[in-house]
Amino acid sequence: MFCLIGYTRWPTYISADGKRNLGSITYKTSIENYVCSLGAQKGVVILEMNRLQSKTRFVAKGKAIHPSLGSDEQAVRNIFIYPDTEPEEALTDVYARGILLKGARKPVFVPLVALRLLGKKEAVALELVRERPKKPSASGLTLDRMLEFAEEVGIDIDTHESSGGHVVMDVRDPEVSESYQVVVSTSGVVQRTNVCVDFHNNTYLPEFLVLLREHRNLYVYSDRW
Repeated sequence: MFCLIGYTRWPTYISADGKRNLGSITYKTSIENYVCSLGAQKGVVILEMNRLQSKTRFVAKGKAIHPSLGSDEQAVRNIFIYPDTEPEEALTDVYARGILLKGARKPVFVPLVALRLLGKKEAVALELVRERPKKPSASGLTLDRMLEFAEEVGIDIDTHESSGGHVVMDVRDPEVSESYQVVVSTSGVVQRTNVCVDFHNNTYLPEFLVLLREHRNLYVYSDRW
């Protein structure tokens, strides 16, 4: 079980899988007394975790940004682990794996594992791209924001359509050793690449670009599309 404090007037208890809002009362006096003892410090209390489904997010400036750059949630800044009364400062300016809790008003992301620390330029770029108004015809899952992000962090991308309706990208990033190609769907999900790298299904272009920067020295196959 989790408890969000400081996000609403009363503490909000959430099921151990993070999916159900249980209200402001647990009927467990010891837990309620512990939560009350934490005062008005804003954060999340980890009481029990069970069958969690992890998510990845970019975390910057108190926001947890979806890898598509199309939406965001609040990101916790303090994490209390029962029965400790002093919080751990949550990860920030990071691409992280964590859990998404069903808050009273809006989902709240808890970053638990840093997959890559973001450079200052990358963190600023995320904030700039998210604040820009969307084009009238664009949805949050189009490639527009992803290409804007790449440009802001100094990555040069040329695009052209493949016969399958996907988008082929020639990528030149000064922070990695080789230029490479990546093929993405119209919603920005990576389909294939000529870089020797392992990535999970439903990896969006921005997270792919950021993770490749962690490798720096790339092995690129001769395959091109």
